Amino acid sequence: MEDKEFADYKYHSMKRNKYDDRFLTPHMIHNYTIIWMDGINRTAEGHVPLFAEDKYGMVTPEARVILLNPQEKFVSFYNARVRNWYNIKYIGNSHHDAVINEEQLEEHTTRVKGIIDREVKLLNGNYSKIMVGGFGEGACIAYNTFLKTKKKLGGIIALSGHCPPSLKISGITDEQKKVPIFSFHGDEDEVIPETVHRYGANLLKIAKCNIKYKTAPRLDHKLTLDIIEEVGKFIPEVQFGDPDWV
Repeated sequence: MEDKEFADYKYHSMKRNKYDDRFLTPHMIHNYTIIWMDGINRTAEGHVPLFAEDKYGMVTPEARVILLNPQEKFVSFYNARVRNWYNIKYIGNSHHDAVINEEQLEEHTTRVKGIIDREVKLLNGNYSKIMVGGFGEGACIAYNTFLKTKKKLGGIIALSGHCPPSLKISGITDEQKKVPIFSFHGDEDEVIPETVHRYGANLLKIAKCNIKYKTAPRLDHKLTLDIIEEVGKFIPEVQFGDPDWV
């Protein structure tokens, strides 16, 4: 449950819960929901300005934005306790090389699906009014949510992440193939190599999914203003039915 209001922005008021998730609720009517998860060693609080302040171009006045906060636990990849969604043992340079804790991935995917089920009741049962996105591990959860939700969601945003290693495209439905997916990766990412993300994205293209995969030259594992601008364009395009996506 959300706690009391503790911040106010131009278009949203913000609350948080005991997990330090952030909930941006629009002052206007609620017509859309965005669920967002950041990557390893990042917090929900860190992305609040992107969705709440005009200067970044990602503000959606009629959207309720739910920023989920990863908890601290051990990650083999770093040999340390850091904020994360699931344990990564190894990534490598190939989609098939990646070794992650898929039970933890499924646990968080189930949680996101539960949030979707609650939000869709507030949106007259319209799954196309719900978008799921994230960076790094958050992108993988967004992909997995897409794969496990047999409905036409409003969109998927996957930045500097990868598809689940167990990805199978045989079960993707016609409704899922309509979901707009925006994927982005830096070609000099040393945390999650671009080749890992590209392989999964290509599988989704083979399955005739509605995906656009972009790379950025000389970019490592981070968000830049250029990427933020791309996401800022994608959100209203799919919200308002841009013909390139529908």
